[in-house]
Amino acid sequence: MLQRDLPQSGIENKMREVVIRDYLVEQVILRDGLCELHIAPGQRGVPDCIVTWSCRHIDFVETKTLGGVLSSAQKRDHARRLKRGIRVHVLWTKTQVDEYVRLHDHGIDRI
Repeated sequence: MLQRDLPQSGIENKMREVVIRDYLVEQVILRDGLCELHIAPGQRGVPDCIVTWSCRHIDFVETKTLGGVLSSAQKRDHARRLKRGIRVHVLWTKTQVDEYVRLHDHGIDRI
């Protein structure tokens, strides 16, 4: 989902990024996956989380608060990964987290 597609009002636009990230972790664990905070010393702009699904599929996920924007370093990192065939999923709301895990539930590995 693109940032322009996000809702402009409602409860989700008041949530902090950590709330979205914690919800992502909870939903992934409920589906027997792993969701690890991704920290890369000396690297700026790396995605927040590495999600490992039980089907041997790995995703990089960036969480943002509604209205939050990707930094220049994050945009560069995402472009660098995309050039190598790896997409970074950017999730701004709990609804987007639900959609992300729902697609995984239905066997759609690459969204």
